[in-house]
Amino acid sequence: MQTNTHIADHIYRLSTCVPDAASGGFTFNQFLVDADDPLLFHTGPPRKLADGEVIDLGGKRLRHIDTPHVPHNWEARVLFEETTKTLFCGDLFTHAGDGPALTDGDIIGPALAAEELFHATALSPVASTTIRRLAMLEPHVLALMHGSSTRIRCSASLVRLADAYDLMSKKA
Repeated sequence: MQTNTHIADHIYRLSTCVPDAASGGFTFNQFLVDADDPLLFHTGPPRKLADGEVIDLGGKRLRHIDTPHVPHNWEARVLFEETTKTLFCGDLFTHAGDGPALTDGDIIGPALAAEELFHATALSPVASTTIRRLAMLEPHVLALMHGSSTRIRCSASLVRLADAYDLMSKKA
């Protein structure tokens, strides 16, 4: 378990990798937003939030964004921390392996490889539209639930993922 890895101003990644020979391992990440009222993302129990609702944590502001069926389940959602422009991506960009907390490398290739392995994405016309809407937030950090987070090419990576899903849905 990698703990307390700093990925943005007062935002930390807590990561556990479950070894698996077929995929090279699979990480489960949670994120601590260190604010006056701290938040631990992706650990439950859930709090009901409306689409677009903002939680003021005192020094950090998290906007809740519903993304139904993107990438797969009807209750999918992401959070966007407005002061650091960190997008907590949930299952978007899932990739296998036990990578570093932050990478400067490509996250699209590994995400598409994981999709080929797991077939977890609900490919629909809504998927790419939803992902492009997230790109318009112009995030500075993509905090991934399963894989290495990144601080580079964030909006471009979202658009490239949407483009890839468009191509896959046309082939399906």
